[in-house]
Amino acid sequence: MEAYLDSVTESFLEGDHQLSQLSVSTSVIESDDSWNLEEPIPVGEIINAFRVQKTLVQQGGQVFIPLHEDDSAELTGEYLIYRRETDETLLSEDSDPHELHFLNANTGGDDFREIREAALTYLAYRMRFWHSSYSPSELPSYLPSEYFDDRPPQPPRELSAVDPLSDDEYDDFIDATEQAMANELEAERRSVWDSNRGMSIDRLQREQGGDGIASAGYSRLAEDRISVSAPGSGTHRNPVQSTYGIHEGNIVGVASGGDSNSPVVPGIVTRVGLSDFNIELDWEATTRTSQAKDDLRRADRVSVAILDRNIAFQRERSAFRQMADSSSGKQLLAGDSSLSFDAPLSVSLNTSLELNSYQRRAAINALRAEDAYCIHGPPGTGKTRTLTAVIQSAVESGERILVCAHSNQAVDNLIAGESSPDNPDEESLHGIIQAEGYRMARIGRRDQITSRVVSTHYADEETDRAQIVATTTNSADRLDLARFSLIVVDEATQASIPATAVPFQLGSKFVLAGDHKQLPPYHSAETASDEAFYPSLFEHILDRFGDDAKTTLRRQYRMHESIANFSNKEFYDGLLLHGEPNRSATISGLQPLVGINISNPESNQGNSRENPSEAEVVVAQVQRSLNAGVDASDVGVITPYTGQKGLVESELASEFDADTAEKIKVQTIDSFQGGQREVIIVSFTVSNDRNNSGFLAFPNEGPRRLNVALTRAKKRLVLVGDWDTLSSIAPHRDTSTSCADLYRRLLDYIHEQGRMVG
Repeated sequence: MEAYLDSVTESFLEGDHQLSQLSVSTSVIESDDSWNLEEPIPVGEIINAFRVQKTLVQQGGQVFIPLHEDDSAELTGEYLIYRRETDETLLSEDSDPHELHFLNANTGGDDFREIREAALTYLAYRMRFWHSSYSPSELPSYLPSEYFDDRPPQPPRELSAVDPLSDDEYDDFIDATEQAMANELEAERRSVWDSNRGMSIDRLQREQGGDGIASAGYSRLAEDRISVSAPGSGTHRNPVQSTYGIHEGNIVGVASGGDSNSPVVPGIVTRVGLSDFNIELDWEATTRTSQAKDDLRRADRVSVAILDRNIAFQRERSAFRQMADSSSGKQLLAGDSSLSFDAPLSVSLNTSLELNSYQRRAAINALRAEDAYCIHGPPGTGKTRTLTAVIQSAVESGERILVCAHSNQAVDNLIAGESSPDNPDEESLHGIIQAEGYRMARIGRRDQITSRVVSTHYADEETDRAQIVATTTNSADRLDLARFSLIVVDEATQASIPATAVPFQLGSKFVLAGDHKQLPPYHSAETASDEAFYPSLFEHILDRFGDDAKTTLRRQYRMHESIANFSNKEFYDGLLLHGEPNRSATISGLQPLVGINISNPESNQGNSRENPSEAEVVVAQVQRSLNAGVDASDVGVITPYTGQKGLVESELASEFDADTAEKIKVQTIDSFQGGQREVIIVSFTVSNDRNNSGFLAFPNEGPRRLNVALTRAKKRLVLVGDWDTLSSIAPHRDTSTSCADLYRRLLDYIHEQGRMVG
């Protein structure tokens, strides 16, 4: 299925036109009132649409807009030409079109004929079908029977919310988001406690450098909540935050004072006053609950050790509350006011990168945005490339940019691309910065920067002098006095709304890039019986403002088309096109897509699952890839379960030499989001007579987790699992609470391709 504007481009190419050799028509273009329509035709939006069709952009940036017949959408060989003399000359919506010319490919002449206002009405009428407000009665010959209508407007000058939140709905949203934060904090507390379980209070305080309070008075507020008073007396008590570093959200251990052998109870600081603070205790996590309760009941003092300051939580909660209370924040979160965009021709895309039409359209729309815009980048569509073009163009326009992502790895990937210390990737942000002489600073501890290239070139740069500042969303809190013209957030669909709120305060314009068809920031652990699903700010904006708030990159360059087709149909509405040469690239002797059915039962591995039979098949498939000449570093194994991950790693270590086994990437599906390899082998692991696929079957997360698994491979994807278990609805679920039907459709697709084994 092709796009409307792509089709006219293909038609132009087939006609073998040489625009540089075309000459002006000698015919006179006359105005006629019969061509006037009730609403003026938005010529600027049409011209902007063709600015991204590279085939129709010729020497000097001239844009050629094909004209239709008077009463149909068939092409005549005539063109309207748009040209800008300088970058400073802008065409606003209110001004007359400038540097517009008419030419005819079928007649002779000596030069372009400039179009005056009188003639524009007629010519605008002749290009009306390039706008989605007008549709021809019959499809023109250059359009396929099925096509994607990508004509403008995209987006309008003012974009109103399609689903704004009422005041009550907004309050519920705030409560739900804060509850999601609390749930994440609780999960973090349990993880921290598991790593410190069994230690005495004295040892915990030593391990944490003495952080906490050795002895303090306390009172019981409830069975699981206490109030601790800072040491001192009367009005001379020590300030809790400045003296002891205790803040709301700290994960702590509590024991009765004066007894180093008393059991330690984990808890979370829920309130901090000037000289006292509250702790919510988790009795269930204590190994000796009865003794701990008795000791605390008898004691009049407690010892408190800080196990984790959880600074990220504090920053995110504070930033989210500020965002939720601000007018600009409520604009995005509630949709209570429109998003604004500059006129279509008021921005220039100044980049040295070659972009396809979808990438150019996304970049121009992002630069047009005055408030926020989303770039939807399905796997392999060049999301990072598009963002790099946006950043370069903004720098060229004199703007100062903050570049963020939820993790250090994602930040450094955006900067370095495929760069090595001695060889910059010319198409990465790093390569462009080196070529153009821009200044960039990378904020963050050097030991947390994941790229040697980034650490070497940008870790020591001064932020005040930098045109581009890069950091994680959370560490953007360190830039509280800085202001930026543009804030770019990559992998925005993997960052929670509170996490994205941290950099939100530092600028007035946001560009978010990600794929909301993959896993969200808050998602369930493998042991969960029900899903906990909360969207990112990216997805929340789309929920409020609709699809006009985004541009989707539609041409994927990663996967063989037989690997991509199922995800394309199920998750991307069939909109993805396959770029060359990846669409047909294969590994000699190996099929690009294979399904393997293994029905041997799973077993428990602690709180996880493993499947030895699948692990054996995985090792055999790895060996086949290596035998076919694939380097071990180009092979990846992914599985939903940490137990299976450990088992596969052990089997690979037994089968191959240490160097080979170490090169093979083995990871959980959730952790591999964003990764890719030439060969990916998926071990689904679940196999039981209850048809219980666990969190794989969750109705919201399940499809997204499967989409991640299916879109990591370039040339070969091997899917190993018990397809009866995967594609059958468990007795405790139904079609509304299970995505087993999705696995059934995947199974059918593999059979249709003749690629199922076993």
